[in-house]
Amino acid sequence: MLTRRPRAGEREHFTAWLAGARGPARAEALADLYWALLNTTEFAWSH
Repeated sequence: MLTRRPRAGEREHFTAWLAGARGPARAEALADLYWALLNTTEFAWSH
C-alpha cells in the first residue's frame, strides 16, 4: 500500500486512461502504471 490515496485528479485520469484500453493495450497500460507506481518515492520509502 502506498502512503497516500490517489488524488481525485489522479484517479480520474488513470480510470479514463484504462477505460479506453482493451486486450493487449490494456495489459500494456497496466504494466506502465505498475512500473510508475513502483518507481514512486512513496513506494520506495514505505517498502
